[in-house]
Amino acid sequence: MAIFGGAGIVAPAGEIRVLPLYQIAVLALVQGIFEFLPISSWAHLIMVPALLGWANNYGLQIEMAVHVGTLVAVMVYFWREMWRLARGGMQLLTGRMSGDGKLLLLLVLATLPLVAASFVVKDHIALLRENYAAVAVAMIGFGLLLYAVDAAFMQI
Repeated sequence: MAIFGGAGIVAPAGEIRVLPLYQIAVLALVQGIFEFLPISSWAHLIMVPALLGWANNYGLQIEMAVHVGTLVAVMVYFWREMWRLARGGMQLLTGRMSGDGKLLLLLVLATLPLVAASFVVKDHIALLRENYAAVAVAMIGFGLLLYAVDAAFMQI
């Protein structure tokens, strides 16, 4: 719902919060940039409002919207590959295994552990949204881990 240059977000208590359009644009830009780097775009969506002094009360709706926007952009960019995967999926349904069908099956199987893990940690993730120190420490820790692994494999 658009309300005078912002997005209306229905909060749990039923009140409507208005997020200014420039904040939505910044969050979408952050998502678009950091999604394709080996770092957490979600953590950046949490930290950017905190660092800029914004109220971090935009909620799950905006986070989901920018992630869906990224997904749609990727699907449009890779439309030929998506079409091949869809064709491979149709072939799987008819009992034929093609290379594209096998790739689709492997993608689905590779996603299952993440889906299972999300059910286990979903309550803890909600708590992390409000613990900026934990998010910052995790970002720094994973950054150092990525640096160490990169440095180790650059010598091979």
